[in-house]
Amino acid sequence: MEDTEKRTFFNGKDCPYVGIELNQFGELVLFNWCDTGMVVNSQSGIIERKWNSK
Repeated sequence: MEDTEKRTFFNGKDCPYVGIELNQFGELVLFNWCDTGMVVNSQSGIIERKWNSK
């Protein structure tokens, strides 16, 4: 598993992304099955922040 994958998922490696939206600030937000939400820079792909969405 790559280092970026380890930092992305809170609860294991089998956490496909199931949701995508733009928040009220126009930021790209992704959600996965492991209850992780994250804001991703749509130009660079860099994860700007993440949180447990449960």
